[in-house]
Amino acid sequence: KKDYVKYHEIGLKDIATNGYTLKSKNIKKGDREKVEKFKLKKNDILLPLRGSANIIGIIGKVQDFLIPNSGIIVIRLKNTDDAYWLYIYL
Repeated sequence: KKDYVKYHEIGLKDIATNGYTLKSKNIKKGDREKVEKFKLKKNDILLPLRGSANIIGIIGKVQDFLIPNSGIIVIRLKNTDDAYWLYIYL
């Protein structure tokens, strides 16, 4: 039997004006194994996949499972201290 968990699906509309993204109102249920594989982590940078939206997000403190939707590209740096500086640069 599969283990299911609730997660927040993050889209462009969920990126706060200051860029920090913590939650979404779009809550779904999914297989724990897949959610663990795709979950966002602190200091992940979020970019729009398409369009000219000048929206860039960064994940703040993670309290719940956050999963990007199909319209989001995730940049995850090995050195998370550099993520904030890259976010500012972008």
